[in-house]
Amino acid sequence: MTVFEHALAVGYIRVSTEKQRVKGVSLDAQTERVRAWAKSAERTLIEPLFRDEGLSGMRMDNRPQLLAAIEAACRERCPLVVYSLSRLARARRDIFTIADRLHKAGADLVSVTESIDTTTAMGNAFFGILAVLAQLESDLAGERTTEAAAWKRRHNERFGFLPYGWRIEGERIDAEGNPHALLVPNQAEQEIMALIKAERERGASLRCVARRLAADGVPTKNGGTWSAATIRSILRQTERSRP
Repeated sequence: MTVFEHALAVGYIRVSTEKQRVKGVSLDAQTERVRAWAKSAERTLIEPLFRDEGLSGMRMDNRPQLLAAIEAACRERCPLVVYSLSRLARARRDIFTIADRLHKAGADLVSVTESIDTTTAMGNAFFGILAVLAQLESDLAGERTTEAAAWKRRHNERFGFLPYGWRIEGERIDAEGNPHALLVPNQAEQEIMALIKAERERGASLRCVARRLAADGVPTKNGGTWSAATIRSILRQTERSRP
């Protein structure tokens, strides 16, 4: 539990739409709950409360009052109090980013609705468990993405951006709504890849190869300019048996 020099607290409230302001959890209702927590915890709220009206919780960097509230809580080393975690942020990543910043500054996070209160030992432990579960979910999602990518490459299907030297053929949507696209060699680009590899084997620098292709009017994959970085990326592709 954090030891505070002052019994202060920072309150933050938010609604994303006019409809929510009228029919949802209004700013007044959120304010009432935040003030009730402060009274029960014997803390004085910094006035006025920080409030964002008509702003989505999908991003934290477009809400000036949230950023100001976080800064105030960190500066005063006191709790940041919200009605619910959804008022703080919609993305779990942002929630834990905010919590980590508060923790490093010696401040805390309180969510009235979820009864999350990191000023107490039990509340801090509970929030830690949520953080572990969120990280586990992220790791599992990463594993699934890696497995999906490996499967598609084994079957010569497109995954992510379209690599140089290949084109799409037979793009389709399966019964579950997932896109599938078979990759087949783009002969013209394959010849350029072979040229790039040969030039490098003769000792030409990446920049020299890029200048030659540009001088010869060879187009890039996306209509941009040839660069050393582009040549390096293509050379890495040639080292693979398939994209």
